[in-house]
Amino acid sequence: MYEPQYLFYHLNSTNYQSQIKYCPGESYNTKLQNKKYTLHPLDFNFIESVDGFKTRSTRIFNGQALSALELNLLLRNVYTLNVNTPSPAPSAGGLYPLELYVIANNISEVEKGIYHYNRQGTGLTFLHDSYDLSFLPPVNTFVKDAPLIIIMTASMEKLYSKYGERAYRYALIESGHIGQNISLYSWKNNLGCCAIGGFYDDVITSLLKLENNEIPIYIYAIGKDT
Repeated sequence: MYEPQYLFYHLNSTNYQSQIKYCPGESYNTKLQNKKYTLHPLDFNFIESVDGFKTRSTRIFNGQALSALELNLLLRNVYTLNVNTPSPAPSAGGLYPLELYVIANNISEVEKGIYHYNRQGTGLTFLHDSYDLSFLPPVNTFVKDAPLIIIMTASMEKLYSKYGERAYRYALIESGHIGQNISLYSWKNNLGCCAIGGFYDDVITSLLKLENNEIPIYIYAIGKDT
């Protein structure tokens, strides 16, 4: 039986617990431009600052709960599918393969636990209340203090049936669109957030009981900034 190549890549690019020991990584690269071109000077004096297009990574939260209304507004603004309104994020072929799972750590009026977000914006489906954050490597354990954690996954079956191996690219691109929505919405609404790409895929797969064609892609920690 033919195995999709995107699945081979995804499995071989997952994190593992001893990775910090064997793959310590490199320091930040401060070289901002990789190619040398002759620069044409531009006059930016006439351009006004656009405050809406700013993001920052928050890794220290103040311990305050988010309200159920804040959770609802965030989810509906960053990812809602409704035939009567434009979607806040584009999707290849209009297939919208991404799913959002909510870990409610400290949301007022919402029971602590894991939920699946209904993309029509109609609510949350409670999955279970027993969980830990062992899917995070030590460098990302600050997430435990966030009142809200969003896990994005991609259901690849329909996307793959239309686009073949290129489907994996589109899934990653789409998660970036939604992630940017979260970052911008958080900035405009005085919330702190941090995008996280480092996690243990197999632990999340087990935690969310994902099927073989649904893969974890992206995580966001969200809360009140200090």
